[in-house]
Amino acid sequence: MTKNNIFDNKYFILFSDCVLVKGDNRSTICDLTRNKFKLIPNDLYSFVEWSNKKSGKQIKIKYKEYLSIISEYLEFLDKNEFFFWGEKHDINRFSPLKMEFEEPFLITNSIIEINLKKIEIYTKVISEMIKHGVKIFQLRFYEKPILKQFEHILELFLGSRVNQIEMCFSFNYQINLKQLEKLLNKYPRVKSVFIYDTPINTIQIVPKLKKHNITFSAIKILSSQDYTNENPANFIINNKFFFESQEHNTYFNKKLCVDYNGNVKNSPELKESFGKINNFNFEQIANDKEFQKLWYISKNKIDICKGCEFRYVCFDVREPKLNGNGSYYMIENCEYKK
Repeated sequence: MTKNNIFDNKYFILFSDCVLVKGDNRSTICDLTRNKFKLIPNDLYSFVEWSNKKSGKQIKIKYKEYLSIISEYLEFLDKNEFFFWGEKHDINRFSPLKMEFEEPFLITNSIIEINLKKIEIYTKVISEMIKHGVKIFQLRFYEKPILKQFEHILELFLGSRVNQIEMCFSFNYQINLKQLEKLLNKYPRVKSVFIYDTPINTIQIVPKLKKHNITFSAIKILSSQDYTNENPANFIINNKFFFESQEHNTYFNKKLCVDYNGNVKNSPELKESFGKINNFNFEQIANDKEFQKLWYISKNKIDICKGCEFRYVCFDVREPKLNGNGSYYMIENCEYKK
């Protein structure tokens, strides 16, 4: 694309699902439909922000001394299909996305560290959470379970509204891949399996079970904190996550967990407990404002994070801490910022 492709009587229109995010040092364009992002310099951010819904003629006048650079920008944007040249009547057809996050259930996701010695108590708690609309579960096992124990727990989810289960357990020679395949066929809500302390490191997709990822990892996991250490921030690019991240912490929001010792928490690795499973009261805990306090600490409120170009796509398990000035910070260093 050259400066001759800047059409005087056409209008630069950024697609509504291609959202600009400005960082301290650089920016991103997040394509929420194609689930991808592109890093861009802050100068390009400023150009797109100003040019959106302006005519080619206006752009030429504004940037008359930088047309060769602008042409390169437009070529990049056109190649990635972030914008198009439209007519004047197209301007009002592409209004900004409403960054609204709505979820009908108070708790949507949970991590359960199952103590097999108290399996009946844990199954009662899981049943209660299913009844209240929790849709996503991660089930962690620190002991080596047998298949019957897996089945005893997974039976709870049959016929429920739960749509995603991840199972995490240590390598066990008593459970082979064929048995695991049979288990996943019987309980299709199990979407992924994480097996740690194995002789290999790989992600395997069983041919007959293309929708199920089985991850083998050589790392040793002995506690909740080990999961945090082995799960640095990663990026999720879609409408739901992006909208939620505007005002919520995407890791802690609407999460209710039970650790191996039976403590009810916002996340297993946290110290603060809000009760024990032997007198579990779902509604009382879920509605507790103190329990919900981490839900609303978005990246926009956290030092360093609030200036990061990835703040709306970053899934981060670190706990934010309160500063004396009312802002928040992270104790652990960000892997990206090191």
